[in-house]
Amino acid sequence: LSRFRKESGTETVLQNQSGELVLDGEAEVQILRIVREALNNARKHSQANMVRVLLSQGPHGLLRVMIEDDGTGISPQVDDGAGDQHFGLAIMRERAASIGGNLYIESEPGEGTRVVLEWVPQAEEQVAEIVEAEHR
Repeated sequence: LSRFRKESGTETVLQNQSGELVLDGEAEVQILRIVREALNNARKHSQANMVRVLLSQGPHGLLRVMIEDDGTGISPQVDDGAGDQHFGLAIMRERAASIGGNLYIESEPGEGTRVVLEWVPQAEEQVAEIVEAEHR
């Protein structure tokens, strides 16, 4: 986040309400890539003054990463994948699905954008079983 702040000049806040997270390697990689893409989109498109990244934990082990900005927002057509230049949102959704999560985008023109990733981390043994089952 400090690199994003330095490169964009945008005030950036990290709020970790979930304590220390221990993630399997694949989940960590995909989550970092989703956050990086959301920050990149905010820098390139939103004209935001502030970006906040919030990590929180809900019931039943649900973890949430929320990236929100106070920028220009996006139109519903962009979120639907209309146009040839908006692959980033679809790729973020694919990355979320690859770790068993869901990605939501909340935005209205002029009201900023909120990208929310929700997933329930699986124990390493469960991940190994799923990977093994997929390769049978």
